[in-house]
Amino acid sequence: MEHGARLSTSRVLAISFIFMALLIVL
Repeated sequence: MEHGARLSTSRVLAISFIFMALLIVL
């Protein structure tokens, strides 16, 4: 369960990071 939560968190951070990068580029 802990590993899954950690993976989910890292996924959210990655998606948010890419989203912010796209906003900055656009």
